[in-house]
Amino acid sequence: MTGKNNNQIKFILIVVAVIMIAPGLIRAADTTQTNTDKLYNQGNSYYAKGDIDSAIVCFTKAIESNSKYIKAYNNRGIAYYKKGDFVNAIADYNQAITLEPKDARSYLNRGLAYNKLDSLKKAISDFSKATQIDSMYGKAYYNRALLYQKLGDLDQTIVDYKKAISISPKDANAMRELAVIYEQENNNTKALYWYQKALKNKEKLSEQQVQAIQEKIKSLKTQ
Repeated sequence: MTGKNNNQIKFILIVVAVIMIAPGLIRAADTTQTNTDKLYNQGNSYYAKGDIDSAIVCFTKAIESNSKYIKAYNNRGIAYYKKGDFVNAIADYNQAITLEPKDARSYLNRGLAYNKLDSLKKAISDFSKATQIDSMYGKAYYNRALLYQKLGDLDQTIVDYKKAISISPKDANAMRELAVIYEQENNNTKALYWYQKALKNKEKLSEQQVQAIQEKIKSLKTQ
């Protein structure tokens, strides 16, 4: 009985020790996560203030603390993009996509970086992937339209601009671009329609763009 009792006592002691240690482990994990989030938030704060280098340092430290921190990779990629370092931006978006293949935002961001490197086919592929993941991702349709327009595929350009507008009915930039295309095609009726639509939703247009649209409308009405 003594041996059995001793074993029972040992078992109880082990259980008690585990119970006492476990909260400490949880607190340590929570502290690590809190520190990682703090670094990430500091990076966002520096970025908002325009201190891109400090933002990159914070995002890097967050990644060093947690190598699977997708948001830190994505935002460091955005910071690199802002600096004009498109190669490192793409590397970070690659990592974000590896960790979360269904993150439409990462594909959009990588597509923007590919565009800056004149890798238009890769950019279009990424924008397309973003729309496959999120069929209501207006920015992906809009940016893909810009590239189709650049490549001269006006039919697909029109389709994408209209899709972007259907998702964001006040997207004056897409409306303005549509008007430009129709004007180039000498379809003045549709050009006038979309210029007027853009003018009604001018909140996100620059003053220069608004003035240019007003002049276009005036010109088209006299033709």
